[in-house]
Amino acid sequence: MLGQVLRDRERSLPAGWPQDRARCRQAGIPADRGVAPTPPRARPQRARAVAVGVPAPGVTGDCVDGDDRRLRRWLEARPQASVLAVSGKEYV
Repeated sequence: MLGQVLRDRERSLPAGWPQDRARCRQAGIPADRGVAPTPPRARPQRARAVAVGVPAPGVTGDCVDGDDRRLRRWLEARPQASVLAVSGKEYV
């Protein structure tokens, strides 16, 4: 089975990049951009995709996403399917 993956233009910075302002300027990264985990970025990314009509019948994520209860609940309230891995420390 073949599928496609949507990657949003907004990415988190690798550790160490926020302190290297010259590198960030060269890459066009705003001064206020910092390192952020996936779950806080997921909702705005998904909302942007929906707003412009990107067909996305489902969402998948690793245990970093699955362990974020707010993200799981937000996805559960949406019409598309979602499959998120969870670590052994989460109750489902």
